[in-house]
Amino acid sequence: DINRDLYIRMGAGLNAEEWETDIFLGRNWDNANTNRSPTVGFSPGDTIYGSSTVTFDGNLDDQFLHSNVDPERFHNLVLANDGDMLLPHANLQIDGSLQIVKGVWDRDADGLTHVIGGNLTIDATGSWSDSTCTLRFEGQSDQVVTDHSPGSLFGGIVVDQPYEATRLRLDTPLRLDHTSGLDVDVVRGTLDLGSQSLYATGNVNIRGHGELVAGPGALLQVGDGATLGVHVGGRLQLAGTDG
Repeated sequence: DINRDLYIRMGAGLNAEEWETDIFLGRNWDNANTNRSPTVGFSPGDTIYGSSTVTFDGNLDDQFLHSNVDPERFHNLVLANDGDMLLPHANLQIDGSLQIVKGVWDRDADGLTHVIGGNLTIDATGSWSDSTCTLRFEGQSDQVVTDHSPGSLFGGIVVDQPYEATRLRLDTPLRLDHTSGLDVDVVRGTLDLGSQSLYATGNVNIRGHGELVAGPGALLQVGDGATLGVHVGGRLQLAGTDG
């Protein structure tokens, strides 16, 4: 449990590869290294050899996440900030799940890309506010997005899972910010709306190894002047209700 800043200086390392290591950080994260290894930078572990969870639980107005590693890699990442915001200044790769319990996920730089390998869960006391970034869902198994916040707005969404049989399922409605101009891109795998709503504000593209499934009661909104594109090999499956 670190109540103040965590600074990993050049050439130093923080190894969290022991099974189920928990790190609680009360202030800012700053990694000066440009690469990672078991002894340099931050090594978060994995599900085979041991994984870690980093929780930003400060009570400052803002907590900053800076790193010279591109991307900075975590296993599980949790925001439980009693103050206000987490402000990443680096691209992130989250091999496991991302959970926002309390606080606002925003940014300290525009145009970031964050990769998520597990589920994205936003509780009612949290929210997502970075509408300039792209979220890439690249899980090797099915993933779920659950957003119970009252006003989260997202930027771009990419589904690019390594296996076509895997799914990204919406458990709640998902809304993109109309000012972002970013797209929804299903490259590989299935984006499964179930009965939920996806409010896109740019284009929705279904690539050659991708599929979009909308079940009864679902709503797919494409941005004003944008297109719904089903490319060669892509699949769009719409299921209505009995009239």
